[in-house]
Amino acid sequence: LQPIPTEKDYSEIISYQYEEEPGVYLYIKIKEGLTSFGGYRLPETLSFVVQVPAFPQELKIMAEGSLLSLTGEKKLSILARDLEHVRYQAQRLLPGQIAHFVSQSYGQLGEPSFDSYQFGLENIAETFHQVDALPIVGHGKTQYSHFDFSNLLKRSQGTPKGLFNLVVEGWDNLNQSAFGPRDERFIFITDIGILAKKSLDGSYDLFLQSISNGEPISEAQVQVIGKNGLPILSAISGTSGHVSFSNLKDFKREKQPIVFVVTKGEDLSFLPIGTHVNRLNYSRFDVGGEYTKLQSDRLEGYIFSDRGIYRPGEEIHLGYIVKHSDWSRELSGVDLEMIVTDPKGSTIRHTKGLRLNKIGMKTYQFQTGETWPTGNYIVSLFIKKDQQKTVQIGSTTVKVEEFMPDRLKINARFSKPTNKGWLHPNGLEGIVNVNNLFGTPAQDRRIVAEIALLPSYPSFHLYRDWSFHDPMRSKKSFDEQLGEQRTDSNGNAVFNLGLDKFESASYLLQFMTEGFEAEGGRSVLASNAVLISPLEYLIGYKTEGDLNYIKKDTQIGVDFIAINSNLERVSVQGLKMKTVEFRQVSTLVKQNNGTYKYESVRKEYELKQENMNISANRTNQQLDTSQPGDFALVILNQENLELNRVQYRVAGSANLSFELEKNAELQVTLNKSDFNPNEEIEISIRSPYVGAGLMTIEREKVYAHQWFTTDQKSSIQRIRIPPDLEGNGYLNITFVRSMDSNEIFMSPLSTSVVPFSNNKSNRMHTITLE
Repeated sequence: LQPIPTEKDYSEIISYQYEEEPGVYLYIKIKEGLTSFGGYRLPETLSFVVQVPAFPQELKIMAEGSLLSLTGEKKLSILARDLEHVRYQAQRLLPGQIAHFVSQSYGQLGEPSFDSYQFGLENIAETFHQVDALPIVGHGKTQYSHFDFSNLLKRSQGTPKGLFNLVVEGWDNLNQSAFGPRDERFIFITDIGILAKKSLDGSYDLFLQSISNGEPISEAQVQVIGKNGLPILSAISGTSGHVSFSNLKDFKREKQPIVFVVTKGEDLSFLPIGTHVNRLNYSRFDVGGEYTKLQSDRLEGYIFSDRGIYRPGEEIHLGYIVKHSDWSRELSGVDLEMIVTDPKGSTIRHTKGLRLNKIGMKTYQFQTGETWPTGNYIVSLFIKKDQQKTVQIGSTTVKVEEFMPDRLKINARFSKPTNKGWLHPNGLEGIVNVNNLFGTPAQDRRIVAEIALLPSYPSFHLYRDWSFHDPMRSKKSFDEQLGEQRTDSNGNAVFNLGLDKFESASYLLQFMTEGFEAEGGRSVLASNAVLISPLEYLIGYKTEGDLNYIKKDTQIGVDFIAINSNLERVSVQGLKMKTVEFRQVSTLVKQNNGTYKYESVRKEYELKQENMNISANRTNQQLDTSQPGDFALVILNQENLELNRVQYRVAGSANLSFELEKNAELQVTLNKSDFNPNEEIEISIRSPYVGAGLMTIEREKVYAHQWFTTDQKSSIQRIRIPPDLEGNGYLNITFVRSMDSNEIFMSPLSTSVVPFSNNKSNRMHTITLE
């Protein structure tokens, strides 16, 4: 039995591989005493008989994608099972029909569907048939074959010569009829890869790349084809494989842009325009922030008050800031209006003719009336566009409320003196003290209380530069009502918090109380909070630099300390330090529909373990940066309880031993997040394969681009920030796998998008990427 790795260290289902002939009966016996995660034991021996099911007939085109390299063997691999013959039907797109193929179909390019049943590939293609016998390998065994496009390419008398729709189906050679499984794929046989980027103003930047060697393609003709099949624009690619087209929105009707067509010599490729099928989905990347189109005339306003709540009759003080989308416009003299509405929706103030000063920041105030209704008042700021139209650019809400003075004072505390760090939960009580307004004890007052136990990360102001980990931190939250009590002669009430009923863990304890007056339902509130934990000490660390990007063979260390509940440094003996490496492995992962599929999952692999002691001052540990990869130092006690871990990444060129799935994104890390103008960005790139790619710096347009190649899965690349990029931007990386002579199919592109900021000026931007 060969075990299959699982997504987690423990799983509901454990899978094994075992080969046997179909139809064979297997006797399976599981002995009693088998122990699973959590100590659960199998109480009795299980035995049962299963029959190995017969494999169904299968026929499909191997791998994903739709691209064959023109420089390769031009053979498409086929996988089958329990079939004797297959028939291939190859439909070659006729010259000049690309625009009709794109405009009349939808869906994936590899599996197109046509808009009308009266129009299909038979209207724009010529068809070839071929029947092949499959190798006999035995029942249930996988059969492999291939279809060779070479002969069809030799028959081509014009373009497009390498655009085929291939249908493969089971074939009954005796009755000359199709039966059983079938598969279909639209195939591009080309060496031209096309990447198109649309700018905010509607212009396009096209980048052409050789699929076989990854180099940019120069001197290729690029045409923009309209709906009627005629070219409307044309250009020749430069030495960097780059072509630009201005705004295509002005072309209408029969000249509406449909597709980019690229030709060089006998080679041809195309890319549809405006379809969502080929568009990169940015939701997979951390590209959050404020959405804006950077209109040249866009203004934004922000209104704030001095305290947000007022009594009737008080004066409300407001401030407002108005700025242009990129801070480039002079704001002096801009005409604004301010409108104030009461809780009933009535306009009570409408001030016109407000003029901005040079910095775009001013104040506004108005007097409330003694009889004004209480509630929320909305203050809105408008800009006057013309004589009839105004546009709202900002708003805020303030409250007008009546207040009555409290006649009680209440205080909540804990029975143990509060340490600087945390308290032990054993025997902890909550004490409430209530006094009258003039300081005398409030006797026989009704008090109710409750507690909340919340997850909390240990963080202490005294050690604000240190990172701590609580190994007993609970991930659950609890709420508990403590009932009610009456205050004694000293105005005190004591509540047993009952923390022993909860699991032994670390929490943020919130103690909330409410004391009521002797008559009526008026009350006062008080609360207190403290960290509670059964731990005697915590381990913290401080690094000597950024651990997210460490160059190979760089000397960098980590300091460790141990603190007790009063935040005093103590020494700890008998610890263990384990060095682990994170690797991507291909495992079976359960999907939402209950099925399993292989995905790349990060796993820990122990490299070494050694003893460790932490002194009362600090202990320094140098990190091993001799090999690129993702690592961690894990600190354990004698019971193997993880007290803390330090994760770090070593950047460098190497063929790392990880197994990313072929459709995984690139793993990209920048050497820092903030850069100066004209500064070089250093990038650590990890990919599931070796190959070549394109790096672009972009935001509303492409500011800079650079090609790169690598023969290793982990590499260091560099690109320079252009001096005209201000504020924040994106580093967009597209990567294509190298094509070996034995490889037939191209894997999907790998992509990654990383935000960064450019500190060219102190101007603020409405695009926020951090």
